[in-house]
Amino acid sequence: MKKKQGLRRGRIEYTARAFLQDAQEAMGTDVVKGLIELITNADDSYARANTSGPVRVEVDHSRGSQPHNLVVKDRASGMSSKEMEAQLLTIGGRTSGLAEGMAVRGNRGRGAKDLVAFGDVEFTSIKDGLLSTALLHQTGDWEFLRQDERPTKEDRSKLGIRRGNGTVVTVHSQSVSIPRHKRLRDLLTNDYQLRDVMADRDRQITLVSTTKTGRPRNARLRYKPPVTEPLLNTHVEIDGYPEAGRVPLSLGKLPDRSDESRSVPTRPSGILIKGKRAIYDNTLFGYEGHPTAGWIHGRLNCDYIDQLANEHDDLVESGETPPETNPLPIISRRRRGLTGDHPFWNALNKAVNEAIVPVVASLEEAELTGAEPKESADTRRRLDNLGLAAARMLQQESMREHEQDVPPPGPVPGAPDPLVVYPKQMNIVVGSIKTLSVVCDAEGLDEGDEITVEIEPLDAFEVTNEGPIRLGPHRHGRTDVLTAPVRIKALSAEEGLFEASIGERSGLAVLEGIPAPPPPTPIEPPDRLQFEKDTYNVGINKTKSLAIWAPIKEAEQHVAKGVRVRSDKEGVTVLDGGMTTMALDEDLGFYTANIRVKGSQRGSNATLYASLGEHTTRTTVTVVSRDPGIAGLNIEFANHDTGNHRSYFDPPDRRSGEEQTLWIAKKHPSLLPLVGDDLSGADTSEARTALAEIVAEALVSQIVTEIHGDHPVEALVLYQSHAERQTRLLPKVQKVLDVARR
Repeated sequence: MKKKQGLRRGRIEYTARAFLQDAQEAMGTDVVKGLIELITNADDSYARANTSGPVRVEVDHSRGSQPHNLVVKDRASGMSSKEMEAQLLTIGGRTSGLAEGMAVRGNRGRGAKDLVAFGDVEFTSIKDGLLSTALLHQTGDWEFLRQDERPTKEDRSKLGIRRGNGTVVTVHSQSVSIPRHKRLRDLLTNDYQLRDVMADRDRQITLVSTTKTGRPRNARLRYKPPVTEPLLNTHVEIDGYPEAGRVPLSLGKLPDRSDESRSVPTRPSGILIKGKRAIYDNTLFGYEGHPTAGWIHGRLNCDYIDQLANEHDDLVESGETPPETNPLPIISRRRRGLTGDHPFWNALNKAVNEAIVPVVASLEEAELTGAEPKESADTRRRLDNLGLAAARMLQQESMREHEQDVPPPGPVPGAPDPLVVYPKQMNIVVGSIKTLSVVCDAEGLDEGDEITVEIEPLDAFEVTNEGPIRLGPHRHGRTDVLTAPVRIKALSAEEGLFEASIGERSGLAVLEGIPAPPPPTPIEPPDRLQFEKDTYNVGINKTKSLAIWAPIKEAEQHVAKGVRVRSDKEGVTVLDGGMTTMALDEDLGFYTANIRVKGSQRGSNATLYASLGEHTTRTTVTVVSRDPGIAGLNIEFANHDTGNHRSYFDPPDRRSGEEQTLWIAKKHPSLLPLVGDDLSGADTSEARTALAEIVAEALVSQIVTEIHGDHPVEALVLYQSHAERQTRLLPKVQKVLDVARR
């Protein structure tokens, strides 16, 4: 159509009201969404710089009408004033690096601008020795408060960027509800969009909750994926999108079924949909609301999503019409999920639903039958006794480790880093001292050069070295590195940051002060038949092993008959046929037995009665949503294939007051011929010998992992540490399992 001369032209004005409305539509009143945006921005900044480092989240929980600041700090590459203007003060720009093929999240070109939904936003960044501060108002107006200035020492101290580059974003939130510290910690740790960030060992995420008057509360945020039973490991092809290729899909079965809906971003069930770096969705596809599908925890990795997003933007920018296969942006600007009416989503939904049909059917059948091979009562008794003994062994080894101060290992062989601190994370019992190693590339340095160290907060940790900290030779004779030991004392149960530097080199480590474990309480021999405790809690649909004690004289009269246990309520079921046998525990000096119970009805309060001959005793068992305390370690046989692993812990790490199970892989080639698929051979001497080695190996591996973490260690140090503990613990495990018995 020919345009007439002299007619007016223009562009629709984007008003301050529209700017704020768009931001509020994207963020709503959900502060967690805003913090996710800032945390992922910091993570992307580290990714672009191909480096690791900390992210510090500070939240003001003060009561009152004054603005509550939300602050997120990183030590990544920083931004110049020109970069700030292009990346932070322009709407819709393609500045994240996604268009250039980088593994980053930014796509919609709004990013941190949407944070004005909560209040004015202040960006301060240091790059290449220059500091700039920009303030973005809720009206869309912006201004530089400082521009390309040399930062003072006070500037760096206030920002927490004592050297190098970094960025601090402050949201001056107005009348927005902020979850309390514990709730906010859980929301951030388990939100599906942050799970890979929170699980990344190269990213130290710290949440600091403050008030105007109280002491700050620090929490290290770390997501620990659930240990799942493998269900499916396959690839799906997306009809109509051959460029997507064969998309990998893996599914596992959760330890406990989750019945939460898709609207709950922290739910453990669901299939994570991930692009190159961002997790875009957590969905059960066509099985949302299906009760059996609540067992599924999975992942679908599809880089093609990022390609679709870039291709659509390229076509729009060039004025071309997008094709029917990619007619609108695939990534929703609402920051929760993919665009539901995009044809790619519909095709993906169809392909995944077809793949998981047999999985859901198998889960339904398992729920109906529930039939699994069980070990004999004698084997169960031995494993229960071993669980209690193993818990004591772990506690004793933990105390032994706390009493020692062994310098951590240096780096693995290879090209040395300019400066690195080992380990990168260290737990220190309050009041005790441990040693960090600062390891430097020897080039340009000499023995005796002084290392500068800084710790924050200053009142939580202190350096106990006498005099300056100087570089010296590597203790294992490496000539290409110099090292300096730094002795750190924990003063309180808080988290802190340790930084070592010399010249332009610097390295970081995370410190955590932890309370000293209580000494084991001596067990007084019983004077009658009794349960170990007067009351127990058991989680819904969980099993728990209860200990029964008896003095030697009383037990020996009736030991051949065994102990009979019954429950007076259907909500608590006594397993193992309600019978168990007693055996003399020579270490304790009295007879013990274990009986397993299962809680099947939430809120049920049952009395358990145990009888041995004419002797009787009772205890109370309450079924709760989640059992917060467990006396020992549960040891169970896993009926599924665990690959190369002979055992695994669930959850993987020991945490105070949380139940932990050691699963023994009965189908492992080294164990299956001994125990049999029906566990009929589990009580043979050969099987018990193998079980003792497997359990001891698992205990030692957990102890060594807790000591050294997953950071690089010298092989010799690792092997020596493992062999020393294996030598000490294996005989104890063998004794409990009575492997010498024929």
